[in-house]
Amino acid sequence: MTDLAYANLPDDQAMAPVRPALLLVDDDPRNITALSEVLAGLDADVVSATSGLEALRLVLQRDFCAILMDVRMPGMDQLRRTGART
Repeated sequence: MTDLAYANLPDDQAMAPVRPALLLVDDDPRNITALSEVLAGLDADVVSATSGLEALRLVLQRDFCAILMDVRMPGMDQLRRTGART
């Protein structure tokens, strides 16, 4: 953010650190658990979804700095998931 952008924020938000958000998308909960453990050391909010539709709902609710997704999931292929938000 620029100094001008910080000037428009309330004092308690101007200095608040921003934690990156990561979205994990996989239909196998074991993969989500394993990857969540790998990412646990990062100072990030790790959010998970077990379907393409659930992932799309989450993406519409907040911004993610990275989305790690299974390439083959039932109900929606990777290209449809990737282009669904644009």
